[in-house]
Amino acid sequence: YAFHHFATAEKVRLIRDLAVNHLAPGGRIVIADIAFASLAEQEADRQRQGNEWNEEFYWVPEVELPALRAAGLQAAFEAVSPYSGVFLINL
Repeated sequence: YAFHHFATAEKVRLIRDLAVNHLAPGGRIVIADIAFASLAEQEADRQRQGNEWNEEFYWVPEVELPALRAAGLQAAFEAVSPYSGVFLINL
């Protein structure tokens, strides 16, 4: 629950570095964090929370998955709840 403090480009840079320089062959990076299933769901929650919304770089699979894949990583997402999920990443 820390990667939501980084913008997408920084998430990808950090994860790619971990995968390329530290991941054993056949290994996998598993990241659990705050995530919304879609940008639309994130925006709906932002509207519901109003002034209580904490603006951070929450994971949204439709944003992060293409960015991770463009960086040469295999990536998948599994929702755990409406506000969290797990990203599975490997080379």
